[in-house]
Amino acid sequence: MSPLLDFLRRHERDRGLMAVLRCGLRESQEVRAWPVLARFCDLASPVEKDRHRCRVVRTVAGLFATHPAAGGSGDMGALCLALCREDERAGLRSWRSGNEGERNEGPMAARLRSLLAAGPEEICARVTRVALYAKSRDLPVDYAQLEKDLLAWPRSRRAWAQHFWGSAGAGAPDAVSDPEAAEGAS
Repeated sequence: MSPLLDFLRRHERDRGLMAVLRCGLRESQEVRAWPVLARFCDLASPVEKDRHRCRVVRTVAGLFATHPAAGGSGDMGALCLALCREDERAGLRSWRSGNEGERNEGPMAARLRSLLAAGPEEICARVTRVALYAKSRDLPVDYAQLEKDLLAWPRSRRAWAQHFWGSAGAGAPDAVSDPEAAEGAS
């Protein structure tokens, strides 16, 4: 577990701290969260990599403070799949089976496409909207995976797409996603 998530889990019952961290999700109030976030990232760094890390820390901490439900597993692709309505799931099954019938993907596919198209400056804001929707549907978010994926952005895109659109066997979270690594393992 990362130092950030360890800190969040230890303090999840501190309502005042969680309120301060939720402020980090709104640009107009994010300065309120800086005293806490400064221990996990360099707020003053002009380097884009450090600025991205601060956006990730702010997003993960704010989302955790908003919806700390335990039990989330999988990446954003898997979460978007879990958020699909039944009619949208039928369209996804049609995609997976190669059926030439109705291939209407629906709103969650559009949201995932929006996530996948985001650059490092935009991804945190877009992920926030999906995670807040998950909160409204009482679905937990895997914050450890989210933090890891956002820090590695945009390398995480293919795994998210695979877990949403891929077949059940190919979309398994423990499947090797790097073809070169797969060849080296055999």
